[in-house]
Amino acid sequence: MNHSIYKTQLDSFKSNSQGKAALRKIFGKKPVNLQDLLSIVRQRLIETEGESEFNLGMGKILSEEMLWSECGSPVIFIENEALANNLFTAEFDFKNNFTVQPPFKSFALSFPKGTLVNGVKLTSCLVTIMTEQEFVDLYKDKCQPIWGEFATTYPNQLCVHVHYRSEEFRTDSCFSPIPILTETLTKNAKKPLPNRSTDVLDALTRIALSLCVYHSATDGKKLVDGYPKSAVSLPIGKNRSAFKGLILRAPVQNKSAGEARKIKYRIPFYRNLRAKRYYQGKYKNLKPGTRWVLVKEVDATNSMNTMLQ
Repeated sequence: MNHSIYKTQLDSFKSNSQGKAALRKIFGKKPVNLQDLLSIVRQRLIETEGESEFNLGMGKILSEEMLWSECGSPVIFIENEALANNLFTAEFDFKNNFTVQPPFKSFALSFPKGTLVNGVKLTSCLVTIMTEQEFVDLYKDKCQPIWGEFATTYPNQLCVHVHYRSEEFRTDSCFSPIPILTETLTKNAKKPLPNRSTDVLDALTRIALSLCVYHSATDGKKLVDGYPKSAVSLPIGKNRSAFKGLILRAPVQNKSAGEARKIKYRIPFYRNLRAKRYYQGKYKNLKPGTRWVLVKEVDATNSMNTMLQ
């Protein structure tokens, strides 16, 4: 079992002969970084007045990859397949003004090789979670200064953008305000997913948001610095020092029988904290509504795996 790390657009260019030839044609033999690649895309957007869909999409991805780099290139390794499935199926309310506080505005997810969620094979991806206004500001700052028409609809609305590299060597992406995802994510948690790229993105998106809830509900104690013991597949030309490695630990199975309880079985779930009293002291800098707590299961028969330990 091993993990792979998300490849940036530049990493992908460097990983095949055609990409390396394209870089040599543009930059010659000098070393190339993400900022260099972004500058080329930015210039092409200016020349086409932002009308090139390919360059526009590339510019957005590169902007978020630059943000990821500025965050220290954090990579969150999901400890095992069971945790990935638990994150996918965990119950919490998407419908009631859902909001979270991500551990980083932009981070990569890495899963053990062969991880499946309802038959869908998961892969490493890049996740960015910010408000719509923050996304707009990011794109304007890093990609295209003449984007005056790129206005916000709901500037304070939390949005999520997920990118992954498909087997066809293209980048599949999903951008959406959280409320629009409610129906899709709730539905997909309750049915098997066919193995299509859109369903991979749905699964990765739900897991990313669930990770944020889990991180809050466990007070950050399950996210620890380091790399998994198994092998890690790194992008060409990079070593571990290029990333901030973190492991999301799986919960410990609850062994207690709870014999004194009248209720023999209750599914665990997350409860959102909204009252002002929950945002005082060490939590005073958190946005109201971003804290979550775990409501423990009742399992008198000792038959339930739990997210709560």
